[in-house]
Amino acid sequence: MRPVGFNSEFLTNNSSQFFKNEVSCVYMLFVYSLGFAVPMLIAGYASQFFRKHFRGIGKHPYLVNSISGIILMALGLFIVFKGMVGFGS
Repeated sequence: MRPVGFNSEFLTNNSSQFFKNEVSCVYMLFVYSLGFAVPMLIAGYASQFFRKHFRGIGKHPYLVNSISGIILMALGLFIVFKGMVGFGS
């Protein structure tokens, strides 16, 4: 599944009616790549924050694994019975 919005093939097509020169194509590729980079940076900093503030959870790995497993199984069952469309409704 491709991301919503522009895709890289569209952005690199210099003959497109929306992008008349290379500068605008470079600009759009820059914006497109920021759309990938910024969420990853936020996720990285958030994981460091939570790891620092929730060190006590590391003392209970069996409990964390059990709860994570239950959540993953519930999500899997939801997808099996409702499908991916179930997330939108």
